[in-house]
This record gives sequence, C-alpha cells and structure tokens, in this order.
Amino acid sequence: MATEAQMRANQENAQKSTGPTSIEGKKKSSMNAMTHGIFSSIAILPGEDEAFILKLREDILATYQPQDTMERCLVDRIYIAMMRQVRLCQAEAAKLRMSMRPEILAESLSQILRHSTIRRFKGDDLSDEMESTYQFYLKVIEELKPYPLIDNLPSLGLIERNMYKTFVLLKNKANDYQMSWEKFREDLNQIMKALREIKKEANNYVASNKDIHLAHGLLEDMQIIHRIPHGVDITLMTKYQVQLDNDLYRAMEVLKKYRNNKAKLIEGELVNDGGEIEEAA
Repeated sequence: MATEAQMRANQENAQKSTGPTSIEGKKKSSMNAMTHGIFSSIAILPGEDEAFILKLREDILATYQPQDTMERCLVDRIYIAMMRQVRLCQAEAAKLRMSMRPEILAESLSQILRHSTIRRFKGDDLSDEMESTYQFYLKVIEELKPYPLIDNLPSLGLIERNMYKTFVLLKNKANDYQMSWEKFREDLNQIMKALREIKKEANNYVASNKDIHLAHGLLEDMQIIHRIPHGVDITLMTKYQVQLDNDLYRAMEVLKKYRNNKAKLIEGELVNDGGEIEEAA
C-alpha cells in the first residue's frame, strides 16, 4: 500500500510531466504529431484536396491534443479512420456520377425494358433533343389526322395558321424539291405530294422511336434510382463502411480508456489485468 509520501510524490511527478498547460502551448505541442508517426507518412492521392486533408489533421489534433506517444498513436488511428471515411464518400460519389452517365443509364433502361423492346439504347437516344423530335412528329400526325390526303387538301392558309409544325416541314419540302416557296405554293400537286410524304415520315418516325420515347419517360426515375449504389457496389461499400465505423469507434474508446487509466495512476491507483482498480502499493 502506498504511503502518503509516495502518493504525494506520484502526484508531483505527474504534474511535472503533463506537458504544456497554456492553450497555445498545448496547441503547439499537439502539432508535433504532424511530423511524427503515421501522420508524417499519409500519402495525398492524385485529385485529393490537400488543403482539406491538412485541415482535417489539424482539427483532429486540436480536438484530442495528444500528450504522449501512446495518445499520438491512438489519435493517428482516429485520423486514418476518418480519412478513409472521406475517401469512401468520395469514391461513392464518383461511382454514382459514373453510373448516371447517359450511356450507363441507357444500358440500365435496356435491361429493364428488355421484355417490351428489342432495342439496346445508346446515350444519345435518351437526349432531350430526341424526345423533342418525337413530340414534334407526334404533333404533325395530330395536325394531319383530319385530312386523308386522297383527294381533299387543306388550304395553305389553314396550314399556316393552325398546323404550324406541318407548315415548317412543308417549307422544307420546297427546298428539297429545289423550288422557291412562291412557285411551290402555287403547285397543288406538289403540295399534296409533300403532305403525303410528311405524313408518312412522321408516322414512320413515331413508330420506330416509340421505345426511345418510352425509355426517355423512365429516365428521370432511373436517375433517382442511380443516386445510390446497387448490386455488388452497395454490398462492398456497406461492409467497408461498417469496418471503418468499428475502427473509428474502437480507437476513440481505447483513447478514452487510456486517458482514464492514466488519470487514475496519477491519483496513485493501479489497474490490474482483470480491469479492477487496486490501490497502488
């Protein structure tokens, strides 16, 4: 059992070895870990934000302010676990950005719609421009639906006033026929021929691109689905996340226990192997 003199000597020695006592002194001392141990050998990988990483180190050191070698090692473990957490989040974000590229989304939609279409979509198929063209021709079909174009013909004035999209294509037909618009509009046979071609082209386009239109309608939902990892990715990332959490919490808990036991030793107590506290002899 420790005598009163021994306990007093232990307390005096502990007070002498606790390191800097001022806030500035503790902060400066804690920065020593930046050039010792694991902190000095952590590699900054290509593309990583060095300023962010250094700030993370400084913040962790400022929070825990390690005072001896053992504390520095444990704070090293906390920093490494945190750094890996950051990298995991960045890797997840990169994986998700990659999975949301048009060609990847197109492949996913091809898999989902494999029972309703034989087409394998490409990234360009799902563009807003393709959908806009589809809607344009759908409107042309709607505009021409009342007119069989067998022997009756809507007046050019009616087409210009009420069938805007058809009128745009009709003017293009004049160019295709290498005729001036003034000459073309006077030739009813050419207008009838052009309208029949326009109607056929519109029907063919809508029929051949109906599956693309269907896929485009699902694109927004597919983008939402791809905001989280799936398949093998989510399994691996989840396991790694659990491992990193365990590493972090274990290091924090060990540091806490080490400091508690060190404080008890300063008070003249001793922790045995069984975890029971005995009074120092």
